[in-house]
Amino acid sequence: MWMRRKSTNTNVSFCSQCAQEVRQALKAKQTEQPARPAPLPKATTAPPPYQPPAAPDAADASAKPSVTMPLDSVLILILVTLVGAPLLGGIVAFVGYHLMYLIIAFPAFMGFAGGFMMSQGIKWGKMRDPVVAAAFGLVLGLFIYGSYRYIAYLILKNDVRTELIKAIEAEYGESDAAFADEIFDLYLREETGRTGFTGVLLLEAKEGVSIARGSSSFDGGGINIGTELTWVYWLGEIIAVAGLSAFLASGAASQPFCEYHDRWYAKEKSLGGVKRTQAENVMDLLYMGDYVSFGRELHQKTPIPGMEFFYERCVGCQESNPILTVKRVTRSSKGKTDYSVVEKQTLAPSEGEQIVEGVIARGQNP
Repeated sequence: MWMRRKSTNTNVSFCSQCAQEVRQALKAKQTEQPARPAPLPKATTAPPPYQPPAAPDAADASAKPSVTMPLDSVLILILVTLVGAPLLGGIVAFVGYHLMYLIIAFPAFMGFAGGFMMSQGIKWGKMRDPVVAAAFGLVLGLFIYGSYRYIAYLILKNDVRTELIKAIEAEYGESDAAFADEIFDLYLREETGRTGFTGVLLLEAKEGVSIARGSSSFDGGGINIGTELTWVYWLGEIIAVAGLSAFLASGAASQPFCEYHDRWYAKEKSLGGVKRTQAENVMDLLYMGDYVSFGRELHQKTPIPGMEFFYERCVGCQESNPILTVKRVTRSSKGKTDYSVVEKQTLAPSEGEQIVEGVIARGQNP
């Protein structure tokens, strides 16, 4: 066994008797403190979901009430759904009808845009239930896709009506919008047996999706996939839009939240990192509870490949638990820096302060 002399930063070996005494002291200390988990060699599993700390009850300081779901949070998410769905659906319908509908890009855009809007509503309304957030994201995605389909139908119907009115006026010398609608509905009934939105949807499915040009083959271009595959393709679009929106909404609600101050944690900041070969020794300091030394060992610029440590907390709060995330840092073949989460720990406030103290002592400011 050996110890490090701080004055010279050198390792000094113990004699056999001293080493035995240190081993006994460490063994006694480990029996008094709860054992810490061993470091994960690989990021084989995702870190467990973060559980926000509960604020103490006014009547009992040791009580931990469950996180409630405020009514205003639900109302905000409902407002986002009612306003955001027609807006996004209308944009996609207008661009897809008048320009071009991209079969992969547009569903992805609807899903990501819906998830972003719902995430902003979650942050604003302080919704902390991932299940409820995912449900709202799912509903928003369905509403976005439904709005896109219905607004596209209205655009098509308006264009057909305009052309029919022109033809009627040229033939009879007067315009008749009601007669034009009757002609359109008659055509749909003859082709599909239905009228209105349902008739147009069945007609598009009958015509089949054109892969090259968009949602239907009315223009006659592209590779037609047929009626059966058209329904399958549309189902895939619905799943993609609703699934992306729900996934992003659930992730936003799972972020750390301080119940004491009713606010989200500050964005995670890097404490520094170490070489991959030094990671095990540095993690041992963390598991042994030597948090100040752990902070001092971190380099301001993380070597690659290496391990980098990130810190999340409620700024100025001494009650909520900081979050320490360990990420493996590698360089891809294209020169891009890649991060993969290895471990995520919830620390006690005093433990987090000691780590920050060690980092500051190293000349860094987290």
